[in-house]
Amino acid sequence: MSRAIALAAVFVTTALSLASPAATTPATPNGASGVYDIQPRNDHSVELPHRKLYLAFEGDDVTGYYDNAYPQPADADVDDTCRFFLSGKQTAPATVTLSADYPGDGVASDIVLSKRPDGAWLVTVKGTHADASRLPNCSVPSLISGDVVKLASARPWRIVGRASKPTVPLYSEPSTDKKTKGYLVDLDPVAIQTIQGEWTQIDYLAKDHELVRWVKSTDVYYYLER
Repeated sequence: MSRAIALAAVFVTTALSLASPAATTPATPNGASGVYDIQPRNDHSVELPHRKLYLAFEGDDVTGYYDNAYPQPADADVDDTCRFFLSGKQTAPATVTLSADYPGDGVASDIVLSKRPDGAWLVTVKGTHADASRLPNCSVPSLISGDVVKLASARPWRIVGRASKPTVPLYSEPSTDKKTKGYLVDLDPVAIQTIQGEWTQIDYLAKDHELVRWVKSTDVYYYLER
């Protein structure tokens, strides 16, 4: 599936206004925003090493994005565009409960992360579909119960959202005269770091490295399940 097709759907979830999220005290210190690696495993004898889970903790609210970004061999029977958004809560000191959704798919699944003594998180998929393992926007799930995720790179992310317009210009600084040649397109995943009125500082998540830029606050939505 091409990037354009993968990003063309409309993400069906509750879109909140871009007022700055209320400052809250985290329920526990266990949640850390950043890039999480997923322990490699094989599917149909093909290793899946490139899966990433992006999580942002804001108080007890947790948002995220899952991406199996690298195509697999055609005969591997693995969806090379398994991507979806996550929103939920840190419901206990060692438990995060999330809903997984992607626009136009019609599938909603629950994912529970349970903290292990070694600091990693154990994944449990609780699909609401007849096929309990099914995930949105994944013809063959590449995230399953028993997967282990571990923080690889901490980031100053407050919440995961998305670009909300066909074209979203990027700025090097929060000023109209600092526009760059770069841009995002609708549904591109971003992590919000700072909101300053009409400006929002974001980190574009679909890169192998940090890409921190500024966008107009009206060009970004973020999602929370409350």
